[in-house]
Amino acid sequence: EPVWAIGTGQSATPTIANDMMGGCVKKTLTSIFGSQSDDIPVLYGGSVSSVNTLDFLNCESISGVLVGSASLDGPNFIDIIRQASTVC
Repeated sequence: EPVWAIGTGQSATPTIANDMMGGCVKKTLTSIFGSQSDDIPVLYGGSVSSVNTLDFLNCESISGVLVGSASLDGPNFIDIIRQASTVC
C-alpha cells in the first residue's frame, strides 16, 4: 500500500498499484535476484475488499492480495476468497 494511503481512508486504484508493482517493485527484485525475480509473487495489501479484489487480481503485475481488516468481517472475507478462487 502506498505510504500516502496508510490510515488516511484513501486507497490506491488498481492502476496505481499495478504501475508501482510493475515498475518500482519488480525492478528492485530484478536488480537483486536477476531473472529469478520472475518467480517471486508480488502481493498487494492495501484496502483490499470484496468490492475491489478482482480489480487487483486482474492486474498484470499483481500476483495476489494480502487482506487486512476486511478479513475481520466473515461474510466479506468469504466473498474475497470466492472471488480470488476464480482467478488464482
